[in-house]
Amino acid sequence: MKIHTLLACSVLGMTGTSMSVAALMPAAPSAPASPADDSPVEAVVPQAAGLVEFGSESGLHVQAWSGHPAVPLESSFETYLLVDVQPAAAAAPATQDPIHTVVVVDASGSMKGVRLDNAKRAAEGMVRRLRSQDLVTVLAYDTQVRTVIGPVRASSRIKDEVGARLSAITARGNTCMSCAVKAATERLAQTSGSLLRHVVLLSDGEPTAGDMSVAAFQKLGVAAAKRDVSISSIGVDLSYDERLLSALSARSNGQHHFARSAADLPGIFDKEVGALLGTVGKDVRVTVELANGVELVRAFDRPVERSGRVVRARLGTLAEGDKKTLLLKVRAKLAAAGPLASVRVEHSAGGNRSVGEAVLIVGAAKAGGAGDLIPAVAARVQSSETARLLRDSGLLLRTGRAADFAKLDSKLRKQLARLDRLAAKSAGPGKRPASASIKRQRVAIAATRKKASLARGMKCGCATGDLMCAMRCSASPAEDSKASKESFETAHPLSK
Repeated sequence: MKIHTLLACSVLGMTGTSMSVAALMPAAPSAPASPADDSPVEAVVPQAAGLVEFGSESGLHVQAWSGHPAVPLESSFETYLLVDVQPAAAAAPATQDPIHTVVVVDASGSMKGVRLDNAKRAAEGMVRRLRSQDLVTVLAYDTQVRTVIGPVRASSRIKDEVGARLSAITARGNTCMSCAVKAATERLAQTSGSLLRHVVLLSDGEPTAGDMSVAAFQKLGVAAAKRDVSISSIGVDLSYDERLLSALSARSNGQHHFARSAADLPGIFDKEVGALLGTVGKDVRVTVELANGVELVRAFDRPVERSGRVVRARLGTLAEGDKKTLLLKVRAKLAAAGPLASVRVEHSAGGNRSVGEAVLIVGAAKAGGAGDLIPAVAARVQSSETARLLRDSGLLLRTGRAADFAKLDSKLRKQLARLDRLAAKSAGPGKRPASASIKRQRVAIAATRKKASLARGMKCGCATGDLMCAMRCSASPAEDSKASKESFETAHPLSK
């Protein structure tokens, strides 16, 4: 791997600035190596004040933003720190890294018939798309977990045999989803070597045994992430609990899918395999060391480990076209312009461990003169709020009253207004990431309001968009459930 040192700087002033010295180099996980004397140096111009960038042509591209490029001195001031990680433009998938995939199929009694048949075919198709160097395990679960195949290399012989092995699965009993998650995580943790470890979990119902709370599934997701295991969940039809599956996937850096019918399963399994084979970096970790006088107020949307002024987060894997972020709210009381934090990002690819580091510097602002948040940071903060409102919509559609949903719809309309105001400030060169985020959020909110309105008004013949009619109407449980699941599925990527 080439070693690149990237230098970005601008002039410090009363209005604030951004300056960095960053290096990305092969290193042991415990400490970065020193760059070679003949390392090529490339100058990078910051896109805006308050931004530092580092990375390499063959790895990841990292942007670290301060919410405000300049902060008032000698007084407590709250701002944000955003770390944005995505594959570099020329990054190649780490195809040489083998994958160990555990496919977990719900074989409880409710899956009997076409659902289980489609799940078997989808699982077989996923196994057939794996490479010969990859490992595969297939588990089936009801109140117990059964091994269908593996762990074994995805050889031609195994691919020919997997269909017959899967055909032996029969639907029976109740559902212990947590049992299946624990078993899959344990199987992956037992395999050694430079592997990408991933679980694809399928369910069509709510758990009737084992752990059954959202908090318990969040803990399962965090435990999996700590063992470098990601879990993607697939909910089939309308009887599963989207709260549990989305919480599990969010905490383990996986994806959450809503299969509206069993016929959707092959396409979802194909997406999962495509993402795995397109992986650019795995075991991506971000470490932020806050400067003296800076303290953490809150971490958004993902679990972090905190030790004094050091904050650590696991971002899991990054595939082509993917982007993941760490958003922190901090409180700063600085005596002079200077470092807000140091940012370290490390990942594995092709058997190598790479580390990049940079220092994010802020300038001094006059009292009350810090100004608005940088658009990219403001858009990410609003994305977290949008995701929360969409999940609230989903929860309310499951259990709420029409009057409660009318209040929530008012919040969604206010969020749209905030996004409109932010969009007006985010036009122009260098602000494309903010504009794209705002557009995604607006589309998601509009779609959620429309689906909720239809769910509430379909039985009463309300006109599309006639929310008052819809609120007065008693919705069908099936339409409410569908709209709820779509809200959770839409919210999931907004909080990555």
